[in-house]
Amino acid sequence: MSSPVPRWSAATNVVPYVLLAVLVAFTVVGKRSEGESPLIDLALCALAGAWMLWVHTLHPAWRERESVMAVFFTVLIATMAVLVLRDSWFGFFAPAGYLYAFRVLRWPWQQAGVAAVALVAAAAQAHGLDKTTLLPQTPEQP
Repeated sequence: MSSPVPRWSAATNVVPYVLLAVLVAFTVVGKRSEGESPLIDLALCALAGAWMLWVHTLHPAWRERESVMAVFFTVLIATMAVLVLRDSWFGFFAPAGYLYAFRVLRWPWQQAGVAAVALVAAAAQAHGLDKTTLLPQTPEQP
């Protein structure tokens, strides 16, 4: 029977880049069709991709260093949060955050990492909600 570590390695070395590539394409098409410039979003995507590539993919020995992985994960989540605040569709990048939380963080920090990713994903889902009140408004009956 094979060890689960190679599967995690394959998942964390492929899935985040695929998600990011799809979102880059969507950003270019979406922003251009709206007449907006995608440059800031593309720069943030490039930052996320370069960060994942440099810290996680190209330096596998760093994955065993808890402090390096904590910084890696924190910077990635912060970048994801900025992307989501700019455009809610970047919430589709959340699965990458979950993969990294389980792969690079150790107990009990995994739970904090998962919670951080969940907050980013929730922010993406709550994008269109009315944030001026805590209670939902019901339509008045005539």
